[in-house]
Amino acid sequence: MVSRKLASVIILLAMVGLPQATLVGAPKALHFSVQVSGNELVAERDNMLRINVTNIGDDVYDVGLTLVLTPPLIMSGDNHWYFSYLRSRNSVTMDVLLRAPASAIKSTVSATMNIQYKELGYVYYGIEDHSIGFSIYGWVQVQVFDRLLEPDPANPGSTVTVSGSILNIGNTPAMYSNITIRNSTQLQLTGESSSYIGQIDPNSPFPFSLSAAVLPEVESGSHELEVELNYQDGRYVWHTDVITMTYEISIQNATSQPETTNIMKLFLRNIPYVVGGTLVVILVATALIIRRVRRRSRIEIDRTAPS
Repeated sequence: MVSRKLASVIILLAMVGLPQATLVGAPKALHFSVQVSGNELVAERDNMLRINVTNIGDDVYDVGLTLVLTPPLIMSGDNHWYFSYLRSRNSVTMDVLLRAPASAIKSTVSATMNIQYKELGYVYYGIEDHSIGFSIYGWVQVQVFDRLLEPDPANPGSTVTVSGSILNIGNTPAMYSNITIRNSTQLQLTGESSSYIGQIDPNSPFPFSLSAAVLPEVESGSHELEVELNYQDGRYVWHTDVITMTYEISIQNATSQPETTNIMKLFLRNIPYVVGGTLVVILVATALIIRRVRRRSRIEIDRTAPS
């Protein structure tokens, strides 16, 4: 009997329209959409992250956005933004400067965009958390120092050699590296015109030396030699760097060598005649000297003989 009376009282109270409590934080559909660009970060460099928040529900007010980072990410500036009113289907955009250390290369980290807001007609705050993922990569920057091309000037038909030192000033290795002299109308490439290097570690100079033959028909003047360096970075992207060097071709130097060679060949071919002529001159001179000495001796004998 008591239970029936209690139930009747509850029904009566409901019918007279007593205020009902609304549960704060009750499950509901997402009110916002969060999109980001620039979440692939390069370690030890400033990275610009763009965050776009769109209201996909009804109009809201007192909107607070907070970006919560996890170590080792570092942010420059404030991580909190406030908007007094945000209409339905409208968006707001924030640009954030992030930095990651080299120790985080090849890792993934996350952050959270926390959104607090009020809907019209409600006095409590709604809360949404949106996760943002980051991938962290290293960077590769290859430079060539101490470049040298010799001989300069070169002769048609001669061999030119280009050398130098490769240095990776980035913070991650350059992979599958190779270096080669590019083909041209002035050069004949050989097996020594290219070289496979492999991995180039940061701050570790790598010397190289390549050579190619100058074609005999190359005209005198200034010519270019191009060296191509290929490597892969930490994102598996291939890069090609081209080093251009200038060298001179001298025809005069090239023709003097054959002339000298021809003179030498002519001398060697006639050396028996030269030697024979020299011996004849020596014998004749010797005979004249002996004859003169004998004549002087006879004169001296005649002078000293008694009369």
